[in-house]
Amino acid sequence: MNKKTGKCFTAAAGMLSLMMASSSLMSVASAQTVVEDGVGTMAPEAPVADGVATNKARTTYYKNRHYDVPENREVGAYYASWGVYGGRDYAPHQVPVERLTHVYVAFGGICGENPAAYSNGAGLKSSCQDLGRDNSNGAYYLSQSLLNRGGSASLSNGEVSFVDDNWAYWDRGYTDSNGNAYEGEIQGMIAWKNRNPDLKVVWSLGGWSYSRPFFEMTKSPQKRKKFIDSVVAWLDDPVMGFVDGVDIDWEFPGGLGADAGVGDASVDGSNYVALVKELREALDALGEKNQRSYELTTAIGVGPDKLDNFGLSAKIAQMLPYIDRLGLMSYDFSGSWDNAVGFNAAINDGKSPLGVEYVLKLLRDEHGITDFSKVAMGLAFYGRSHGNVVASDAASLVGAPSKGAGPGGTIEDGSFSYFDLYTNYIGPEGKGINGWSAHYYPEYGAGLLWNPAKTQVISFTPPKGIEASVELAKKYNMRGVFAWTVDDDNGMLLEAVHQAYGHNVTSVQPKNKPYVYAPACDMASGLTIKPGMVFSKDGSVYEAKGWVSNCPSMGESWEQANWTKLGSASEYTVLSGGAASASAANSGSDTSNAVVSQPTTPTPTPAPTAPATETPVETSPPATTDPATQPAEVVTQPSPTTGASVDGVAGWSSSAVYATNGTQVSYNGAIWANKWWTQGEEPGASQVWEKVSGGATSAPANSAAQGGATQPTDSAAPSSTSAWSPTTAYSAADTIVSHNGSTWKNKWWTQGEEPGNSPVWEEMASSSAAATGPQAWQSGRAYASAGTIVTHNGKQWKSKWWTQGEEPGVAAVWEEVQ
Repeated sequence: MNKKTGKCFTAAAGMLSLMMASSSLMSVASAQTVVEDGVGTMAPEAPVADGVATNKARTTYYKNRHYDVPENREVGAYYASWGVYGGRDYAPHQVPVERLTHVYVAFGGICGENPAAYSNGAGLKSSCQDLGRDNSNGAYYLSQSLLNRGGSASLSNGEVSFVDDNWAYWDRGYTDSNGNAYEGEIQGMIAWKNRNPDLKVVWSLGGWSYSRPFFEMTKSPQKRKKFIDSVVAWLDDPVMGFVDGVDIDWEFPGGLGADAGVGDASVDGSNYVALVKELREALDALGEKNQRSYELTTAIGVGPDKLDNFGLSAKIAQMLPYIDRLGLMSYDFSGSWDNAVGFNAAINDGKSPLGVEYVLKLLRDEHGITDFSKVAMGLAFYGRSHGNVVASDAASLVGAPSKGAGPGGTIEDGSFSYFDLYTNYIGPEGKGINGWSAHYYPEYGAGLLWNPAKTQVISFTPPKGIEASVELAKKYNMRGVFAWTVDDDNGMLLEAVHQAYGHNVTSVQPKNKPYVYAPACDMASGLTIKPGMVFSKDGSVYEAKGWVSNCPSMGESWEQANWTKLGSASEYTVLSGGAASASAANSGSDTSNAVVSQPTTPTPTPAPTAPATETPVETSPPATTDPATQPAEVVTQPSPTTGASVDGVAGWSSSAVYATNGTQVSYNGAIWANKWWTQGEEPGASQVWEKVSGGATSAPANSAAQGGATQPTDSAAPSSTSAWSPTTAYSAADTIVSHNGSTWKNKWWTQGEEPGNSPVWEEMASSSAAATGPQAWQSGRAYASAGTIVTHNGKQWKSKWWTQGEEPGVAAVWEEVQ
């Protein structure tokens, strides 16, 4: 489970198309004798370091190899938006968009009850209640029309929110592979289109955890219209100008999804058809208004029971006239929920319900699909395990008795990402390492890893299985293939797709008019402008280099010097919106909602990125009003000081702006130097000031020591470790504090969140642990760092991600240390 996002990681929290299917559909009648020792691997180029997931280093192959994909063919992948957190640790800049035609962002959800999501969908509820809550950038990115839809800050039940984690989408800091910082997943997603101008970005709605509201929403035209209107509002919001459509992932019409007892097979299929028909009409109208087209895609469960439920009121072929792509979730055919070894994503020979060919037969014979040109096949970039397997050799593994998942997993027990499998289980020769043997079953287009000592088997799809899947897609003239999920791969499986299709290697040129989000700069909204924010004004695009209160060419000269002109708005594909956009006409902006069309001859132009830090940066007044002039190291408009001069150092003034780090002032008989930009923060009472020399050791007259109220202070990383205080605002990431015998480092801005009980704090060291080794697990303690080792019931356990109250030996977050 991921505590921050409120999602369950099981099968990446959303696409379990066949979990809990009847065991009769999962068993194999007889042992498979056609087996090859070794699964083969791609001949790898030199790998590229690509971050760390669950303390396992990622290496990506073929990262810089790009292909020319024919028009109307899909090579797509789902991006798990919650994957930025511990466990996956995979951010937008890591997605190999140059090698994809489509990225499906998973998942937006419908406001209402989502009991299958972690903590009943608390993250989505928070976004539905207020899209600007718990973040400082929401009002910058989203228009007032969306922030205050229907005159309220809340989205109502039945409306959709594309976002289910305000902080991750708008505020969280990331650093790309080139060392460029940016704030919010949304910035990294916008950059996708600059890296690959032909990429389609499609927002997926629903998934395993967020499907409950579909059953109620689709029941009436009025409820469907409410949902559809909210989809249109999101797509029409300027910041979403880079998004090319929506994907409906209702799991599943007729029931058999995450919510037991929900669903009505007598009407759900026909309601689904009505939904996509009406949504298609609305997207066409929006496209006509905005002079562009929007894709509408769906992802469907392909278990025979799911297809039967749909077929009780409609045929899946009835959806095809209204959609651009029908995605088959052709994975999770078998797993730890079965009592016999099967394949997670098999092709097979078309004679059993265990694979894709049988599904295609059902779609043709029972659902009327004779033309598969709108159908895309799902590929599993992960494997599933079976435990307690009873088998004598590789030829007898398929159908062998099993129970449970067995130990381990990449992110959660029973599920293994291919990047992990290749490095730690398969090996570069493709024959298996570390006690595992690898075997390929050509009839099924799938592989098995077997560890007799652990009595465990892992079903997965190796590159040659991916090639077999592509051949099947070509045989049926399908639109293409897509993967669940992109972060599971090490580049080899995606490379196998391109090679199987025979795509030609090419170079992807960056967009010559890069996308940039630049709302009209009108400060009537009261928006706080932070370093890195980009705005449009008078036909030009500007980036703030400091904390300012006025737009370019407005305000004091030092403010003007803290704007950098990036160029004319005509040089960019400007996405303009945000809370300030309501008065765009007054600001002289000519870049309202339009998305500039892509030129035919692209030339590389770097896109600006916003820095991740929220710490104020240097903003001193310049000697001239020329915005290009560097600010001088002086304070602005000093008013009468409240501190007397000491040793020639001017007294501190409550009205002066001290913009340059290290500026010295005198106050209460001491000399102080500031650590960052400050105004009105009293030396000795705020941690922005550091004493240089002199002065009494007692607190200032108006401090808490003199009977005044204790005020929260703003803290940077102190020169020595100080005790955590609930009243202190720790604004700079990596601030180190001590608490309960340990030292802690914050990951982002925090105040009042106790170390050991909040994921914002990462434990660095424990004095007691250093002396005695791992500490006993405590149910009330939050273990924020993956890899934390504890003792429990006589064993040692290591955490895989943030956890609190989940018992070692019971919860999948804990892995036994052997």
